[in-house]
Amino acid sequence: MKSQYEKIKSVLDHASHLSHVDKSLLKKFFNRLEQGNLVRDENPDDHFSTFFIPFVQKTKQLFIGDHIKSGVWLTPGGHIDKGEDPVETVVREIKEELDTEVTDKNVEFFDISITDISSHYPCKRHYDLWYLFRLPESTAFNYTREEYKIAQWMSVGKAIRRLTNVGQKSVIEKLSNT
Repeated sequence: MKSQYEKIKSVLDHASHLSHVDKSLLKKFFNRLEQGNLVRDENPDDHFSTFFIPFVQKTKQLFIGDHIKSGVWLTPGGHIDKGEDPVETVVREIKEELDTEVTDKNVEFFDISITDISSHYPCKRHYDLWYLFRLPESTAFNYTREEYKIAQWMSVGKAIRRLTNVGQKSVIEKLSNT
């Protein structure tokens, strides 16, 4: 069985072969990996996390929501549980946040970003691993109202205008080229 370190390192190794992934940012991810205490249960302040982008390539639309706890528009995602592979996190979060069953075959690694968080919550920095959840057409997700005030499909351009985090905008901008 792979350790948490090996699971995340495998994702970062894969990222190193993708031309659109920022290599200077990736170096920060590898440095953080070497520090240990990789997930929220081990380090509430600074840890690896996931986002996933429900995405319809044909129409260049993604599903994004006005997140209650953070107070900003975000794609769905969540914290990696101790012992969990990042893809397992995404599959679990798709079920929890969108009430949709998928397997690891339905998601693919896409990009990375660092999110600095200023709030009264313990989380202060996320090392975000981004995944695409490709769909043939937009779906009426039964998203959780405990997480989002509202969530909807929108164009990449409109989503970029709604996002406030520079790192997240950078990831979403890359969807224009997929």
